[in-house]
Amino acid sequence: TLGALGAAAYERAMEERIELLKDFGFNHVRTSHNPYSSSFLDLCDRYGILVVDELYDKWLTQYAGGRKDWVEQWPHDVPEFIKRDRNHPSVIMWSLGNELQTLWDIPYADWGVTPYKMQRELLHRYDKTRPVTVAMHPRGRNQSTDSLPAPLALETDIAAYNYRYMYFPGDSRRFPWMMFYQSEANTSNMGPNYFDMDLDRVIGLAYWGMIDYLGESHGWPAKGWNEGVFDISLEPKPIAYFLRSFFKPDEPVVHIGIIDSDYNTVWNDVKVGSKRMSDHWNRLPGCKVSLYTYTNADEVELIVNGRSMGRRMNDRTDSKVRNRILWDSIPYKPGYVEAVVYRSGDSKPVARHRIETAGEAKSLKAVPDNGDWKADGSDLQHIRVEAVDSKGRRVHGADAQVKFTVDGPAEIVGVINGDITSEELTTGDTRRLYNGTATVILRSTFVPGKVTLTAASPGLKPSKTLLTTK
Repeated sequence: TLGALGAAAYERAMEERIELLKDFGFNHVRTSHNPYSSSFLDLCDRYGILVVDELYDKWLTQYAGGRKDWVEQWPHDVPEFIKRDRNHPSVIMWSLGNELQTLWDIPYADWGVTPYKMQRELLHRYDKTRPVTVAMHPRGRNQSTDSLPAPLALETDIAAYNYRYMYFPGDSRRFPWMMFYQSEANTSNMGPNYFDMDLDRVIGLAYWGMIDYLGESHGWPAKGWNEGVFDISLEPKPIAYFLRSFFKPDEPVVHIGIIDSDYNTVWNDVKVGSKRMSDHWNRLPGCKVSLYTYTNADEVELIVNGRSMGRRMNDRTDSKVRNRILWDSIPYKPGYVEAVVYRSGDSKPVARHRIETAGEAKSLKAVPDNGDWKADGSDLQHIRVEAVDSKGRRVHGADAQVKFTVDGPAEIVGVINGDITSEELTTGDTRRLYNGTATVILRSTFVPGKVTLTAASPGLKPSKTLLTTK
């Protein structure tokens, strides 16, 4: 989904997500678990994003619209799907389904093998240039023994396992012709499930739910998934920089993530919970904090208010700690904390991340994202509004209600912040700040002209943003 926009397929909103993912080093997307819009594939072609193109979730009527039996529907769906998407160079693999091999009521009662063979035979009439797969449920191994893959996994061109990358070495020894794909990987195992891949046998991985989304909540008051590395308003969480550190190995990366709590939950028999972190330096007086420094450099030094807490090496021999260095019981005092990283044997820093204690919120600052806003009735402008102190630093504790007013040929189509537990609607013209920020989404009309967005909150200096649609 597109956050505050729900399922509406706005091209600009999809483009914003692709730009964000690419900036953090992502190079592919698995579409789940139904066909995406053609405009999304057009964007992937343009941005060089590889696509695992997926047609279905389960091969059952309820997952395929619910109006016709699936066995009647798939002979029409497969040709239409392949003919529509086969000329997109971004599409590198077809996926016909997801987590279905454990269901006995799949047609033909052989754990999906027969319907897969039938679909693949029809698919090959329209395209033989790409491999075909089905993503395996993490519980679904062979019905007789966990030491063997599911029968369906042995039929697919690429064996796609959700969350079970640890089976790849054993399965590749028993079945040396098999190639593998981590069709879903979890953030709680981020690091090992990337670094431990044998790239001679495993073609890559897709992290599940990298952007928080509405739906599939772990429980009220959450309205959706919150295990992504970007929140639902697209704000990067600290762990996003851990991922960036290995997705962009040639770029020196360092980022501080302060541990606020440890959160564990289970989804499909897989631990998906991760530590809750933030990256601000406004803490309780006299407390001690534990934090990670995420980096792909060789060595990191932690400095608090001018005092070095020491230097530590990045242990690349252990996938459980590689690129994430834990610092326990760091005394907090207002001021700043800074992580400085170095290459081995070099005294000159290659990157640094510094966070400072912010003062009282004084004003609102707005940052638009679209410098080429078209007056076509559908182009969007995402404007992030932050509460800042007198020195322009974001105040993470600010939670004031902000009212948005638009003057000119544009309208508000969504308001959102990163709080997946918020009771606020994503429509209207007001939104509370969360972690000191909120986002308003404007849609152009068919009339070009000047647009003014005013963001106002009691006690804070308002912001006025001047924009133009062309």
